[in-house]
Amino acid sequence: MPNMNYPVAILFVCVLIPSPLLRADEIVRAVEDTTLGGAFGGATGLLVGGAMAGGLPGALLGGVVGILGGKKLQHSSGLSQRAYVIETEDGEQRTIRSPQKIHEPGDAVFLVGDRIRVAE
Repeated sequence: MPNMNYPVAILFVCVLIPSPLLRADEIVRAVEDTTLGGAFGGATGLLVGGAMAGGLPGALLGGVVGILGGKKLQHSSGLSQRAYVIETEDGEQRTIRSPQKIHEPGDAVFLVGDRIRVAE
């Protein structure tokens, strides 16, 4: 005699398979990202500030100036990378870097950790 739970299980699987497509995140807009320039500028400023002004206050001031300078330099040289503002299914907006892939605003995507995956 067949088990009567099989139709319920099959129906449950059929309902769950397309559900991620119904709840995809959406790219709101593309923004430029200068995090890399800020990181290199901050590290360099930290070392130079610590050596020139001496001690912890000089290092902290040099690091802050280096972060701002590194971001500005990356922006002005045209080497900014791509980042996208993504609105998640619960309404939260997150900025995710994606320097290698190009997306358009309105694209349906999934966030897997800090990676953008296109919803198909």
